Amino acid sequence: MRASIKRINNLKGAEIGVYEGSYSLQILNFFKSKKILLNLYLVDPWKVDSEFTDYKANELEEAYKCVKNKFKDNQDVKIVRTTSLDASTKFDEYFFDFIYIDGNHDYKYVKQDLELWFPKLKNEGILFGDDYLRPYGVQKAVKEFAYEKKMIIHFTDNGNQFYLIKS
Repeated sequence: MRASIKRINNLKGAEIGVYEGSYSLQILNFFKSKKILLNLYLVDPWKVDSEFTDYKANELEEAYKCVKNKFKDNQDVKIVRTTSLDASTKFDEYFFDFIYIDGNHDYKYVKQDLELWFPKLKNEGILFGDDYLRPYGVQKAVKEFAYEKKMIIHFTDNGNQFYLIKS
């Protein structure tokens, strides 16, 4: 993470695609260990539709209940139960310090998430995501997006996690 981001002690972040909130908890614990206040928005519809059938409806409902329970006592976590597209309209441009994208991994949805959420990121903010090396559409979407925006793709976690820094 860039030094300019680290010096801020009150951050706003979003996770797009939450499922049971395991990574959300890791994010919160990381910033808590650094004594940095974080307002974290968790965006996920937790529902099956005609184009997303990776989970059954009851599995997603249980995952949503798990997230509600996990963060019920944390005032700094806001659960936004809607699609990524709908949620993106609720936030102003330059609102977030970082955004983690881990929703639907099909090319079309990754590309859409990058385009929807990038304007919501502050300058010097970080947009990052998961599963870059897995056989989904993540890699193609991120490469195209970075090329269009003239950005460098950075990697962590042996290349499976990617990040872009908005300038």
